[in-house]
Amino acid sequence: MRKFLSVFVVMFIVGSMNSWSDDNYFQVGAFKDGLAIVTQNNKFGFINEAGEIVIPIKFDKVWEFRKDGLAKIRIGDSRGFINKSGKIILLDEEDWLEKSGIAFVIEDFINEWTFKEGLGIIRKKIKAREEANFYGERVAYPVWNYGFIDETGSIVIPIQYDKVYNFSNGLARVRKVKWGIVNKTGKEVVPTIYDDIGEFKEGVAKVSSNKKFGLVDKTGKIITPVIFDSIDDSKYGVTLIELNGKYGLIDKETGKLIIPCEYNRIGDFKDGLAKVELNGESFYINKKGERVK
Repeated sequence: MRKFLSVFVVMFIVGSMNSWSDDNYFQVGAFKDGLAIVTQNNKFGFINEAGEIVIPIKFDKVWEFRKDGLAKIRIGDSRGFINKSGKIILLDEEDWLEKSGIAFVIEDFINEWTFKEGLGIIRKKIKAREEANFYGERVAYPVWNYGFIDETGSIVIPIQYDKVYNFSNGLARVRKVKWGIVNKTGKEVVPTIYDDIGEFKEGVAKVSSNKKFGLVDKTGKIITPVIFDSIDDSKYGVTLIELNGKYGLIDKETGKLIIPCEYNRIGDFKDGLAKVELNGESFYINKKGERVK
């Protein structure tokens, strides 16, 4: 009797989650946002809660819809997205690449297409370069340019950069030989003139040119001249700078010089004071650069 009840419970649970319809398709998942995955003859699609097929059962694999309204799909070796109307946003199979020359970038390590803040990275092969591989053989490697698309598949930032990062807080780092920053309209708010550029932290980003460092704000304005040998991350409202082996401080918000680069060492601030060394003497200063007895 106990065995019979166990079998009945299992059959009831499975039957409530996975069921055949009158149209001879099989529901393989629960409804989510009004849609459920169904399969028929080893193909997959979606139905609505009325049991109507709203996305044709023609894909080799589908995933549930995400918060951004897109679902990953696979047709053979081709992968891409569909929206809830069933429109295929993008595929990256080889024959599609040959026709359009554009592919969606699969994010490193997680092997997943990713839109960040509504935009995704795309790339296009512009040429090939030859390099020696591990065995000394000459091998042709593709050279790519990158841009961004929105979730309808429209290109919103032209494919013109040789390296890009995903958007964060409405901005993305891009490189066209030199580094800069673009907003979501594609405007270069920081021009592509720097050898390197970091992420914005508290409204400022560290930039470098000819092995010198400075700071820019989100409008591209240089708030700290690009003249220093190093700039450390901001702490306690100030940023440590170095020039010719000497250290000073700048205000992390305004970029203005607080203490000129004259100290041999400046420690971290604690309770508003930092220990410094100057010509063999150690003492404390406040955040204004004033010596504290």
